[in-house]
Amino acid sequence: MRCVHLFHGRWTRLSVAACALATVVGMAVASMVSLVQVAVVRFGTGHLKDKLAKVLGIAIALIGGSTQAAVLWNNEVNNGLGGVLVTHPGGMIGTVAGADRSAIGVGGDSFGWNSNVNLSYRIADDFTAVSSWTINSIRLYSYQTNATASTITGATVRLWSGAAGSGSVLFGDTTTNLMTSTSLSNIYRTANNDNKGTTRRIQFVNITGLNWSIGPGSYSLDWDLTGSLSSGPWIPELTPLGATGLTNGNGKQLVTGVFNDKAVDFPFLIEGTPAVPEPSMMVIGTLFGLGGLMAKRRMKK
Repeated sequence: MRCVHLFHGRWTRLSVAACALATVVGMAVASMVSLVQVAVVRFGTGHLKDKLAKVLGIAIALIGGSTQAAVLWNNEVNNGLGGVLVTHPGGMIGTVAGADRSAIGVGGDSFGWNSNVNLSYRIADDFTAVSSWTINSIRLYSYQTNATASTITGATVRLWSGAAGSGSVLFGDTTTNLMTSTSLSNIYRTANNDNKGTTRRIQFVNITGLNWSIGPGSYSLDWDLTGSLSSGPWIPELTPLGATGLTNGNGKQLVTGVFNDKAVDFPFLIEGTPAVPEPSMMVIGTLFGLGGLMAKRRMKK
């Protein structure tokens, strides 16, 4: 999830929990902004006025951020298991110098896993919702060998409660094409010792307009893809950093109707809106205390 880091003047990516906290604070502050604003204008002087102005700025920033779409789950980075999609940022040389590299791990031998709908393959991986979410969009990652343009033509996606294959399907099906757009990324899937190979350029597969609402809990996505080339479409696995072979993931591949555990993780990105709890009374009390301080200063004049 993206939040404004006010003290360094730049965007930073914080944890979902931290952003959820910022959202709660923002909602609480919204009801008190006018009070603080009046305090700044009428009672603040000198250094104190500057501090109050900063408080007001933070409040407005939090309120503005509370309505923005959030990255709810980023499985490009494996969420704690040590694997990543991009192993060498800017690590390509030669004709695509400066592009990102997604290299197979030491001891590994898989560029990607087949997700071709015509061969009845599907890919699955899990995620955890830490609060109630409304999922608006999903990004998948794929490649077709030797593609020089976006070649993915369709995607079907299901959202499961629990594990794919043993849980229950909440949204989606295996027939409806949900893909809304696709584009070439700046990421190349390569062998472990290859920083020039350009035959496996990863493509973004975007699915938007979902409006899927879920509560806290464990979930899974499973998907298949179609493409205009004969190769794949293939799904790259995440690569462990500082390790050999495969990750200790729990991604799955559907083969002949059965989901098989593959001990890897697959990249995907979920965006949407987390539920916003009621404003914290502690925060509101703090702001009232600030108002009281201003009133006290006024009485001393």
